[in-house]
Amino acid sequence: MAERIRSAIYVDFDNIFSGLLELDRDAALAFASDVQQWLARWLEYGLPDGTRRKFLVQKAYLNPNGWVKDPELGNSSGHLYLQRFRPNLMRAGFEVVDCPSLTSRQKNAADIRLVIDVMLALERNIPCDEVVVASSDSDFTPLLQLLRSRGLRVVILSAGETSVAYRAVADQVIDAEEFIHLLRGTNEPIDGGSNPSLQTAPQAETRALEPMDEMAADVAKERVSKRLAESPGPILISQMGGSLLHEFGQRIAETNWFGRGSLDAFLEAVPDEKVEVFDCCPARMGRTLPPFGGRT
Repeated sequence: MAERIRSAIYVDFDNIFSGLLELDRDAALAFASDVQQWLARWLEYGLPDGTRRKFLVQKAYLNPNGWVKDPELGNSSGHLYLQRFRPNLMRAGFEVVDCPSLTSRQKNAADIRLVIDVMLALERNIPCDEVVVASSDSDFTPLLQLLRSRGLRVVILSAGETSVAYRAVADQVIDAEEFIHLLRGTNEPIDGGSNPSLQTAPQAETRALEPMDEMAADVAKERVSKRLAESPGPILISQMGGSLLHEFGQRIAETNWFGRGSLDAFLEAVPDEKVEVFDCCPARMGRTLPPFGGRT
């Protein structure tokens, strides 16, 4: 029997659909029309063999009056109204939250509604292991920091450019190119690398740091070793990441984890033979979130 990871997924529909439409029209339509198909692929995507997601929460935020230009599928004016895709989301199990425009600039409150719903889920102690936020909006960075501090695995699904700080607080980032592969149902390598389902946050090439950044990186590594030495047992990756972000947040954002590209890569660079980074997937240890590392 497959192990289960309890997941909550929150989709900023307008953000993702419009972002995909600029990159790949077919992928955008697959996202909006073939929701059941790509969601079924997502159940096992990026997880160890024999592990599947079980959705405890599925919410999508949609502007009922929103539209995009599409001469082929749109009305006589070429307007394709997003409301058209509501039934597809509902058939896939999503609760659709209406977020109409509140200003003359067509700005809706999807981001605020999403944050409120996540906070309510935390308040109600919904027993999730993972939270998936489908949005390229970096305004969600503080929310993701809070989720990680609570020991939750955080995943970003994006369809456009995202800030370094936003990516840095996620355990896994599915960028636009990888998301398009998922929507198309292909398993092609990303950037000539390994299977995309095994990739986590984008890895940047290690680069030389400025002297002050190098000093900060050394101090951060010392903090990791010291905290592990003082801990009676392993420490959650989210807790360690949250601690480092609290102390070195600005430098981490500016240098993309001190030139390493991700939290995992930085931790693996800590010069301590007794520091080991373990699999961060909750399903590996049943209902208990596993540690990111510890002392052997």
